[in-house]
Amino acid sequence: MKSFKPYSLSFIYAITIPFALLILCLYMKAPTQIGGDTYTYYSAINSFKKGDIDLWRTPVYPLFLDLTLKVSNKDASTLQPLTLSPVPSQKESEDLAKFVGHSRILVILIQYIVFILTLLPFSKIAYAICHSRKWSFWLTFIFVVCSFYARWHNWIRTESFAISGIIFLIYSALRLYESHSVKHSFLLLFWTAFLIFLRPGFIFLLPISFVVSIWLFCHKAYLKNAYVCLLGAMVITGCVLSYMAVFKHQHGTFSISAVSIMNKYAELRHYNIIKFENDEIRDYVNEMQRSGIKRNGMFDEPYQLILKFGSKVTNEEANTAIKKNINGVIVNKFLNILEYSRFPIFRSYKGLISIVGMSLGLIYLLMTIYLVLIVRDLILRRKMSWYVVLLWMIGVSNLIVTVIGAPDDYPRLLLPCFSIELLLVADLVVRFSEHVARRIRKNQAKVTADQ
Repeated sequence: MKSFKPYSLSFIYAITIPFALLILCLYMKAPTQIGGDTYTYYSAINSFKKGDIDLWRTPVYPLFLDLTLKVSNKDASTLQPLTLSPVPSQKESEDLAKFVGHSRILVILIQYIVFILTLLPFSKIAYAICHSRKWSFWLTFIFVVCSFYARWHNWIRTESFAISGIIFLIYSALRLYESHSVKHSFLLLFWTAFLIFLRPGFIFLLPISFVVSIWLFCHKAYLKNAYVCLLGAMVITGCVLSYMAVFKHQHGTFSISAVSIMNKYAELRHYNIIKFENDEIRDYVNEMQRSGIKRNGMFDEPYQLILKFGSKVTNEEANTAIKKNINGVIVNKFLNILEYSRFPIFRSYKGLISIVGMSLGLIYLLMTIYLVLIVRDLILRRKMSWYVVLLWMIGVSNLIVTVIGAPDDYPRLLLPCFSIELLLVADLVVRFSEHVARRIRKNQAKVTADQ
């Protein structure tokens, strides 16, 4: 350890790599159960291999899982789609665990390797924000050791790649900003497409890519980058729209996934403000309630409705309820957001201090402060920090999409952009410290002049 230079990234690697190896050793034993959303990612493999679009999942993660299965010569066609709930029963969890077996180790290994590869880009982003090796070191250290991050790389879910993908995206934007690199323009577009088809919630990156293109056109030095980014944004938009058109052809709604419809319906049912206009749906819901088939709370009912009646009919039912009860929807959504905003800053996770209970109220405050600073810089200085504004746009967009489109579980859904919020807090501290330093120098100069 003495051979490491002060605030060296080597020190962080010396912590992270052994930690990752230790986690892998703990996961060497094949699991007995695998629950959560994992089952639907594996079962989605069959849809994409047939050339169809899966009802619930976008292609990136299922196809990645398919590659890990090929190493162990396993075929996902043996997995039957879930019919009662998006979360498997105990028997289905046990069957999935037997099917996945030791291939889970390969999934976790790859997720850790990709995450470790983000450490160098993150440290460079932190240095660009803070202009200090010391600050860059500590921000990267927090980014690594925070149990809020560390535990998600052990799950077979999209969170790990979403965390890493955002880092690669904002690093490509930084390199584009600093070096006018056309290569990083292509990489910025690649990570945009990757994230959108990894997780539909990243759809907000599309309008941001057009905003970036417009900004580049306003600066002559970035004209090549501007054309690449604009053309690339149009191509990605075309791919997304084509995907949604095929989804409509196969499943009935112009959407990228039926998860948004399920969330919408589940939220209305949770608020108890949905009125069943469709007689068939009403009768089926009443029958479900009489039979008592319910495992996963508010998501079982919309899941079964979409499977039985299709996404189009279920979506129309939800939209009709929203139109007729718009005031109730707004009030209940506000109360739900307020409830999550009161979460404590720190909560425990299996005895460890983590930010899993991160308060949304602090995120609202941070984004509001930056909005004021951006407006202030435009009015007083007639300029703004393009890169910081980009980080703010991504953070705000992710916040808006999450609180509007999801019924709950906001901290997990906001997880990928925690790195952006960490960088914005660091930038805020640097701004404050520079302001204090200027005030001190000004006062010292004034005292010297008086003397």
